[in-house]
Amino acid sequence: MPRFSRKPRHIEKREYQSRRIILQRRLKKVLLLISLAFILWLFIAGDMGLWTMWQSIRYKKRLERVVQMEEKKARELDEKIEKLQSDTLFIERTARYELGMIRDNEKVFIFKENDRE
Repeated sequence: MPRFSRKPRHIEKREYQSRRIILQRRLKKVLLLISLAFILWLFIAGDMGLWTMWQSIRYKKRLERVVQMEEKKARELDEKIEKLQSDTLFIERTARYELGMIRDNEKVFIFKENDRE
């Protein structure tokens, strides 16, 4: 009858330990890769990531342009207010063209285009 050969215990123990060490190393590598992937995701796509910062910068520039336009409108309105308070010709021109007003005893002629072709 053939006898089953069995490895000595110290060799089995050494093989078990080497397999265990290999598995631990693999596990460390996998955990390291997962950690790096998570950190990279936070760096790029998180709340303070590059994508969010880029969008915030674009939004800030857009708001700055809007503020500049509104400041320009405010300056123009301030100039108009000052002219309306002091310049009588400007007041008359504004009354005539923007408000459609006329002086007393003034005749207005309105010409309509002929609809015939």
